[in-house]
Amino acid sequence: MPDGTTAGIPRVATEGVTLRHRLADGATMLMVSALALLLLVYVGYGAAHQRYTRYILSGATTQGEIIRSTLEASLRNGLALNHFVGFGTLARPIIDAENGIAGLKVVDRTGTALFVADDSKSIVAKSVLAARGRHASDAQGASDLVWGDRYIVVVMPLHDRFERVGHLIVSVPRADIDVRTRRAFEPLILCAVGLSLVFAVGAAVLSRAARRSWLPVGYAVIFVAMATLVTGTMIVLYSEGTAAKTNASTASLAQRLKDIPGFNLNFDQFDGIDEVLGEYKRLDPDIAGAALIVNGVVHAHTSPDRVGQAWAADARSFEYVIDISNSAASVNRIKVAVAVPRQVVIGEVAGSIRDFAALFIASGFFAGLFFRFAGIMSDRSAGSDLAPTDERVAGRALELARPLFFLAVFVEHLNYPFLPQHVLSTVGAVAGPGSLSASAPFAGYYLAFALALIPGSCACGRFGSKRLVSWGLLVAAAGLMALPLADGLATLTIARVVAGLGQGLLFIGIQSYIVSLGPASKRTQGAAIIVFGFQGGMISGTAIGSLLVGYVGPAGVFALSAGIALTVLVYSVILLPNDRPRRVPDPGARRGPAGFVGELAQVLRPGDFLGTMLLIGIPAKAVMTGVVLFGLPLLLAKRGYSSEAIGQLIMLYAIGVLVTSEWISRVVDRTGAVRRVLVWGAVLSGIGTMTVGATGDPEPAGAAFGELACVVAGFGLLGIAHGLVNAPIITSIGETAAARRFGVESVTAAYRFLERIGHVLGPIVVGQVFAGGGQTSASVAWIGLGLVALALTFVLCHGLGRRPSPGMAAR
Repeated sequence: MPDGTTAGIPRVATEGVTLRHRLADGATMLMVSALALLLLVYVGYGAAHQRYTRYILSGATTQGEIIRSTLEASLRNGLALNHFVGFGTLARPIIDAENGIAGLKVVDRTGTALFVADDSKSIVAKSVLAARGRHASDAQGASDLVWGDRYIVVVMPLHDRFERVGHLIVSVPRADIDVRTRRAFEPLILCAVGLSLVFAVGAAVLSRAARRSWLPVGYAVIFVAMATLVTGTMIVLYSEGTAAKTNASTASLAQRLKDIPGFNLNFDQFDGIDEVLGEYKRLDPDIAGAALIVNGVVHAHTSPDRVGQAWAADARSFEYVIDISNSAASVNRIKVAVAVPRQVVIGEVAGSIRDFAALFIASGFFAGLFFRFAGIMSDRSAGSDLAPTDERVAGRALELARPLFFLAVFVEHLNYPFLPQHVLSTVGAVAGPGSLSASAPFAGYYLAFALALIPGSCACGRFGSKRLVSWGLLVAAAGLMALPLADGLATLTIARVVAGLGQGLLFIGIQSYIVSLGPASKRTQGAAIIVFGFQGGMISGTAIGSLLVGYVGPAGVFALSAGIALTVLVYSVILLPNDRPRRVPDPGARRGPAGFVGELAQVLRPGDFLGTMLLIGIPAKAVMTGVVLFGLPLLLAKRGYSSEAIGQLIMLYAIGVLVTSEWISRVVDRTGAVRRVLVWGAVLSGIGTMTVGATGDPEPAGAAFGELACVVAGFGLLGIAHGLVNAPIITSIGETAAARRFGVESVTAAYRFLERIGHVLGPIVVGQVFAGGGQTSASVAWIGLGLVALALTFVLCHGLGRRPSPGMAAR
């Protein structure tokens, strides 16, 4: 191949492969494969740690509810809290069950400890109660989580018939969760290193022809193998967690009942056994049933129709049985059994695999990027043995821009899964809650991005694209570093404006770099770098950002984003080739800002250009920034969706755009039905928005299946819809009367600038809708209805005609 690579595969010298080159290629492949596999292990560990932590805390809350239920039953009967007898006996089975709970403590209203079990002695109750904050709830049945440096604490108010009289504190050591998760994943590090060594040896010993054929296959095989090992580790981890949680419930139930056979009493002499079993099932929603079994016959059961029947194991459930007979020699064999549906465990595993699948895709983008980069570096190392043609050098320069733009988009989108909630919480804490105020930082970012394009184009012609890329990365990093320091609406908006300026300068710099250094034969590959970088960076950033925020918090993610931006800046300075300042084919650079504005005035005359822009282009961009990236994350967070789930939905949208764009561009080029495709995209955009709006407004208690299906379908439809619009609308703009008059290049550049109006208006419009109608599904549905109306207006004004002629499309 003339560019020295074959789909990113390292190329070797045409005159033979020397030992030095083999060793260099082997070392390069070792580094690249190890980075890719270790990243996969890390994101798998992160996803498993987050979900396992939630699972352990869910179990701790359930076990705390069992203790609280027993305590409050005595309190409602008039017994003072400090007179309760048997707390240690009640708590011991829960602590011994190895379900993550290290200690239990009961305190009075002042925070003074009344009863303590094990490790809770080190928990300062008054500090924990103070850390709950002003939003803590003391209502009956409520509970709060307090995240400390060493412990995660579940705080549960205790009530008698009239008021709150104290708290139950359940402590879960963070170190225990860390150690258990780390122990499960440590062997995978050795597996990753081993697979990388095998791949590197293969890369070093294979012949030139075999290497081109088998390196991509081998790389994919080790990546999938590593993903399979990570998935298996997650399954084992969650299965153990389920077992520990249910064993704790079974042991606690057995503890409450074993005194009856212990004193040689008969269960027939006691009433309320059914109620005790029913209470356990009510407090632990994962339990399918609980039973008391005497001599193999069901004596009591949460399902009354099972009473009197012989006990038989249910293949559909995991069953945990404890013998509470008085002694091994006892005539009566008495057992307590608790059943958990297999579907519960499968659901947890499926949820973890869903989380990991999103991260697997993000890691896959990085793996492909690493592999391409290795190909370029390998080609550079063999450069002395290759004929130094201009086309090969230009192709290498293009490939060097791929990781740069990908990572630049990646660092921006790392923040998107949680940025709307972070902004809203900061604005609410300082200036009172309000979606309209929260939209200002987002509108400011996109406005700054758009305004940076014109001076950026002029700067490219004077200073060169490499220097502009470096400036953009530096300014974007400054905006990201300012975010953790922002404590109000004004400072947040300023930080986002700075980041928008940086990203705008970077975008125009990369675009000019591709135009100035890319040969004519590789212009399509240059455009693919922009598409891959934006969509791939968006997918990877939202997936990994939703994972990282649970570890390091928003401030940590902001700092990491800035650090990566500065690292990419160093990459650009060292590896990007210098380009001489030249005048790029952009109207802003050719005639300066005044000439560009004058040309915009000429273009913005009534006609098909204006109609396409106002009715299709700008609404599509407004939906992306206002609905997908701002409005829906706020709405879903209000309903109880996690940052991971929101990040995965945004990723689903980006995948829809990426896949649909690849397919529809070929369809439009073949059929010429560009307007028909645009109308379908606009209509689907409205339908997708209305689909999310059709979910209703339940209380924030998680997502029911029907609601989740609508949300997933809505995001998927929005991605498909914008994939139908993004590429075809450029073709449509090139076929307008304005393009025939002023030239396709000038009009396309004008449209690229004007479509940024949609980026700016999106958060403002959605913020206005939310401010007037509230953060409700109905507000979102009305936005969708308006999008459909705009699409129908476009049909009435401009019809669905096909491309006028193939020659026109070429122009």
